[in-house]
Amino acid sequence: MNNENIRVLARVMLIGKSASVNAVELFSALFRAVVFGLCYLYIKNFVEYRQSILGNTVLVIGAITIVIALIMLECMRTVKDRWYGLVKAGHDCSFSDLIVSFGVDDLFFSLLSAFASCWASVLRFTVFFFVPAASAFLTLNFLKYGVSNLMFTALTVGNFVLFCCALVFWLVSLNCISLARSLCVGDIKRFASVLSILDRYAFRIFRFGTLLSVVNAGSRRLAKIMYADYGFCKVIK
Repeated sequence: MNNENIRVLARVMLIGKSASVNAVELFSALFRAVVFGLCYLYIKNFVEYRQSILGNTVLVIGAITIVIALIMLECMRTVKDRWYGLVKAGHDCSFSDLIVSFGVDDLFFSLLSAFASCWASVLRFTVFFFVPAASAFLTLNFLKYGVSNLMFTALTVGNFVLFCCALVFWLVSLNCISLARSLCVGDIKRFASVLSILDRYAFRIFRFGTLLSVVNAGSRRLAKIMYADYGFCKVIK
C-alpha cells in the first residue's frame, strides 16, 4: 500500500467520526496544557508556599492533584491509542465504550508505557545532546585563551549546527517513541522491539508525517499509525 492510499484510507475510515475524534484530540491538548501550566505554577511558587503551614497544605494538595492529572493524561492516551487500533482493524467502537471498559490492566499499561516512553526520551536526549554539550564546554574553555574573530565565528556556527542536528535527531526519535507506544497498546513487552524497528525507518516515518494535513488531527494520527504498521508489518508482527 503506497503512501497516498494510506492517507486516503485513513480519511475514509474516519468518515462520520472525524468531528468527535478531533474534539477528543483538542480536549486532550487543552488538558495537557492545563496540567503543564499547573506544574509550572507549582514549581514557581514552591519556595514561597513552603513558608507557612497553610502553604505546605496547598503544596501537598497541589502535588496530589498534579499526579492524578498526569495519570489521567496517560489513561486518555491509552484510550485514544486503543481506539485508533480498533479503527485500523476495521472495528466500530466509540470512545465511551472504551472508557467504560477501562480496567486495572489498562491503568498498569498506561503507567508502564508512560515510564518506558519517558525513559527512552530522556536516554535519547542524553545521547544526542552529549556531543553538542561537550563541544560547547570545550569551546568555552578554548575561548578563554583568546581567538580571532574568524575562529570565534567558525566555533559559534559549528556549535549551532551540532545543536540543530541533535535537536532534529531527537525530535525524529520522539516521533518513533510515540508511534511505538500506539502500536503496542495493551502489550508493553513489544515496546522495545517495535521501537528498534521503527528507528531504522525514523526519517521515512517523520517525512510521511510532515506531508499530512494539519487540519484533521484524527486522520493525521491514524495515517501515521497505519503507515508505521502497514509499511513495516513484516518485521513488526
